[in-house]
Amino acid sequence: MNKKYVYLTISALLAYTFSFTQEYSYKHYDNDNGLAGNTVYSVTQDTKGYLWFATDNGLSRFDGEKFTNFTTKDGLPDNEVVLVYADSYGRVWIITFNKKICYFKDGEIKTKENDSLLKQINFKEIVTRIYESPSKKIYLANADQYIEIYKNNPKIIYQNGISVNRIIKEGIKKNPRLPEVFLKFNDSFFIYRNDSWCFASYKKNSKKELYFKQDSLDRSIFINPSNNFISLSVSFADFFVNTYNGVQRYENDESKFEIFLPKERVPYTFRDKENNFWFCTLGHGVFKLKSKEIKLYSFDISSNNSEVFAVNYSNKKILAGVSFGKLYSVDIEKKIGNKISFSNKTDESLNAMTVNRLTSILPLNKDLLIYGFDSYLLKLEKNNQKFAFLKPIKSLSKINDKTILVGTSNYAVTMNVDDLKIIDTIYNQR
Repeated sequence: MNKKYVYLTISALLAYTFSFTQEYSYKHYDNDNGLAGNTVYSVTQDTKGYLWFATDNGLSRFDGEKFTNFTTKDGLPDNEVVLVYADSYGRVWIITFNKKICYFKDGEIKTKENDSLLKQINFKEIVTRIYESPSKKIYLANADQYIEIYKNNPKIIYQNGISVNRIIKEGIKKNPRLPEVFLKFNDSFFIYRNDSWCFASYKKNSKKELYFKQDSLDRSIFINPSNNFISLSVSFADFFVNTYNGVQRYENDESKFEIFLPKERVPYTFRDKENNFWFCTLGHGVFKLKSKEIKLYSFDISSNNSEVFAVNYSNKKILAGVSFGKLYSVDIEKKIGNKISFSNKTDESLNAMTVNRLTSILPLNKDLLIYGFDSYLLKLEKNNQKFAFLKPIKSLSKINDKTILVGTSNYAVTMNVDDLKIIDTIYNQR
């Protein structure tokens, strides 16, 4: 085989510093994946593990792979579903935009027309909260009415104007295990949960603060929400402020929070039984966050350099190989990176490819790296470059400190690290 080698030493590489954004790695679902509607108001998980999504175009059930959708043709009172909640009895409660209450059980949607329990429940305004207590009682509530259901017998707990102060002074004292309650007080709404009051929402332009008390820590958290505030979702020891500019997750300290999906309008956040987080959006479907340990780094680059062909780690930096003879070196701790450009060597390469993808990166020590491109093999040691012109490089492996294995589109060879000369051809095919 005819091989050509060129040795070149330069004083510096062509590079410039760039900034990058860090984002979590989400799985996105919308109409194209089978979701009923792209505006999703809430989500719940039933006793069988199915996830249910309330959308503007019907109800969606997700089994982890595909969606099954329900509309008025299947018995829904309205195609716009604004709230879903799964209880321990196998029911999925459904609230539709036209203020109707129904539930799904045993493959059938139950409504006032075909269910004796629902015939006994009457709400003048739309139900905004559904909750199941530890004693297996179901509670449906809005700002003015609060109904308890136990053994299929509904009972009105309060309605029309019981004040927050009266509930605090009398109701809590008499019943310290009072379940979640949704109440209106002046221009604000509060949820009573675990013997404390949580601020739930407020009228636009209100100056009231979010209030969330965590009993286990015996402390309160105060956050001054902007007009972008939509709702509050509570999950274990932290809580989520859902806004028109993403979700803020607070964990025990109002000064420390992280932001999810800053470009999305998120009305609801939910954690499922597998600890996945689901973010409902207004217009862009739902986003699933499986692990916060996995993050995406978006480079400030043109679209023709966006595809990554090789990744490795060296000297506390992530190295990413892309097209057109370019490498991105990312310092995660400092949140900065360098874009490094290498020549295509079109006059000397056996296969001068203008795209010249960087397809393999092999660190040998902190000062020595071997790069495999479409057009050549490159050894970079303290900014000193050496080139070997082979067929397009597919993979690189270290045999020992002095020998590497190089796989190309036409053959596989062992090479000497010092001078990049071929030691042996061990496979003479693609």
